[in-house]
Amino acid sequence: MPSIDATKTLVPYWQTSDHNTVRLYQGNSLDVLKQLPDQSVHMVVTSPPYWGLRDYGTSQWIGSNLDCPHQPTKAEVLHKCMRSNNLTPGGVHRSQFENERSRIVASWKICPKCGAKKTDAQIGSEATPQQFVQVMVTLFHEVYRVLHNNGTLWLNLGDTYSSGGNLVGIPWRVALALQADGWILRQDIIWHKPSPMPESVRNRCTKSHEYIFLFVKKMGYFYDAEAIKSPATESHLNRQKSGYHYNDEEGRKSAGANTIIGNREIFTSNKRSVWTVSSQGYSGSHFATYPPKLIEPCIKAGTSEKGCCARCGGPWVRVVEGKKLTRERPNDYVKRTGENGTGNSCANTVAGVDVKTVGWKPTCKCNADVVPCVVLDPFIGSGTTCCVSISLGRNSIGIDLSKQYLDHNAIPRISGELLARPSLAHLVGRKPKRLNLGKKLA
Repeated sequence: MPSIDATKTLVPYWQTSDHNTVRLYQGNSLDVLKQLPDQSVHMVVTSPPYWGLRDYGTSQWIGSNLDCPHQPTKAEVLHKCMRSNNLTPGGVHRSQFENERSRIVASWKICPKCGAKKTDAQIGSEATPQQFVQVMVTLFHEVYRVLHNNGTLWLNLGDTYSSGGNLVGIPWRVALALQADGWILRQDIIWHKPSPMPESVRNRCTKSHEYIFLFVKKMGYFYDAEAIKSPATESHLNRQKSGYHYNDEEGRKSAGANTIIGNREIFTSNKRSVWTVSSQGYSGSHFATYPPKLIEPCIKAGTSEKGCCARCGGPWVRVVEGKKLTRERPNDYVKRTGENGTGNSCANTVAGVDVKTVGWKPTCKCNADVVPCVVLDPFIGSGTTCCVSISLGRNSIGIDLSKQYLDHNAIPRISGELLARPSLAHLVGRKPKRLNLGKKLA
């Protein structure tokens, strides 16, 4: 794998003692990305700041009055919440209040309290959606260079409403702009939230989903479908056991549909494009943290469990064997005659395919050592991507503009994740002052 040139000025803000398992960089994501080598990461999973929605506290005020907090009053925020969502004072949820307060500050270019001018490098504070989209295109153009040629980009984007109540459509604006810039858009995945943030709106549905877009540089990319197969539904299992299912109004029997059988001797199917994942509470100060279970399948499918070539970065792929399974044809099978009330729809005796992983093989001829694949998150925030990468045996790189988030969120969480695993605890080196211990392994 390409390594960072030691003569360059790029120095990790924090890293594990082996200089590989986790590396965190503090600074503007685009500036850091420009210093990373070509094709140096295998997959990217990230959630950029939402446009015009939150202020992450990275701004600086020029000509500031030292006594000015550069914040709206509680009454101002409450009034804005009620006006935007047609609510009474008692109907404003705390999360709505905090989001509105952050949105107000993000919209300020000049503090209305003291007249100070705001300078800010954070993404999401652009004046218009078009400017935000252009920033995304520029940044992910650099991600394209850093990503391995057979790598994948998993991009989680949330939407927002304008001051006039118009849904801006940020996710699809960005997705189509990236597509126009050369990315191949392979799929839109729906993140279904069973317990969404309350909105108390009366003139539209409560929003309970976000998008995850899967982008690639070229076809023939690495994708481990076996690693993220889903358990088959109970109805599929029942059909497999019985050998047929009812398929018409009068309940006539017909042969069952094919169901794939996985390598753990359980019925599985290819993962669907709607992922139901509950949001997960987080005690830190970060506004938006996606749950670990949301990005686990992204990392599993986008990187090789076995690892990659230490020289060229080519991932190792599964060697699988598939065995066709058959079943007896139902005794009451009758050929379709075309007359109403006679025959059934299928005489299929295929019960599925028994797939087993029998080994791994390289995709290159370097004959070099095997090392863990590298996951990149250009907006690491609270450190979730690095924590999940650790749990799955992958290396990771995180970038964030905010020193506060790195010091008080990402580093403590990542350190806790390492310390919870005896074999990795030594990688922490000097223990940080704040720790957020992960779950201990059984």
